[in-house]
This record gives sequence, structure tokens and C-alpha cells, in this order.
Amino acid sequence: LESLFEVSPDAKRGGEYSTPLEVAKQMVRLAETEPGDLVLDPAAGRGTILSMAAGCGARGEGVEINPAVLRIATFYVDLFDREVHFTVGDFFEQDTIQGTDSFDRVIVDPPFNMRLENIEVPYTEGRDVLKSEEAFIAKGLSLLDDGGTITISVPSGFLDSKQQAWFRELVLDKFRLQPIVQFVDGPIYRHTSIDTAIITLSKEPATASHDIQYAIIDSPED
Repeated sequence: LESLFEVSPDAKRGGEYSTPLEVAKQMVRLAETEPGDLVLDPAAGRGTILSMAAGCGARGEGVEINPAVLRIATFYVDLFDREVHFTVGDFFEQDTIQGTDSFDRVIVDPPFNMRLENIEVPYTEGRDVLKSEEAFIAKGLSLLDDGGTITISVPSGFLDSKQQAWFRELVLDKFRLQPIVQFVDGPIYRHTSIDTAIITLSKEPATASHDIQYAIIDSPED
């Protein structure tokens, strides 16, 4: 029934506020979401990711800045009787989410390559301008329990560019980088031309070897 909510082939590739259903499913799987987990999506959009997580027995908390989109999200999770709560607002202005500052999982499909200026985000002191991906990862990590994970979609090459050297060093120094899934031969979203990867980081010290699982998906259709 849930798959019927996506009414056209184009919808399966996602709109500006919609993560494709299959991508949401795989992000929840990569996050190793378990029953009873408290899962945060700080850019909840239409609620697809949290609906998938709640379908696995998790409890969901979402933050979305666009109230019109959030009305769709609320209808969506209510339709399938999912245990999800939403907050309207800017994630980076929230000290807590529904009074909570501790989550088991953060799963997020954020807007790409936005410039965020003069915002206070943990782990990024001294940086006046952040890319949206950097900001979502850093604040998401700060809200995780020890051993919790953040699974996030990012532009391909996000961690290996020269501009990201400081952020790559932060990740490798303080956290554990887990699976990387890279999509090639075209973007997975119809509203952007940016190739995409999905990465998972754990709030725990990195292993000395920095061994990482890495997979390449040859086509977004796969």
C-alpha cells in the first residue's frame, strides 16, 4: 500500500522534498535501525525516511522548516499509523527536539551544497561558513548517544575534495566512518544533476586501520 503513495514514475525519483521510497528503505537498512530505536530526521520533508524507520519498529522525530510540506508528512505517517512526531522549525535553531537531545539514529537526506553562515554547530568552531552537509553531520553527531549512527546522503566525492580536508580530518579523528555507497552514471534525484553517495558515521572512536565498507551502484535504477 505504501508504494502506491508514489503515484507516478517520476515521483519514484523524488521531488525537492521527497526521498525516493527505495532510497529511504535502503538508508534505514544501512543505519541498522532496530525496534525501539529513537530516530531523528532533521530535514524530514514528506516523512518518507521516518515512515520507513517506524515501519521497522522505531520511534521517529522529524524537523522540517516548511510547514506546508510538513502537513503532507503528517498525513503520510498517520495514514500508515506510524509512531512519528514532527516539529516545525529550523533544525539549527533547535537546542532539543521535543525535549530530547539524545538519539540512537540520525537518518537524513538534506539539501545539497547550501551555504550556511554564522550558525553555531558543534565540532565546527571557527568556521563562519559551512556547507549544509557538514552542518547536518556535525549537529547530528552531537545529538547521538555514544555508539549511535548518522546515515546521510551527500554529493559524491564529498569527503575527498581539498575543500573538505578539515572535515575529513575531523571525521577520521573523532568518529568511525562506516559504509559508503556511491551511485554512478547519473543522479538518483530528478530535481538535481549532482551524483550522490550515502555514508554512515558512528559516534565512537575510529579503528586504527580505518577499514571501510565501500560499494558502487552502477546505475541509480539499481
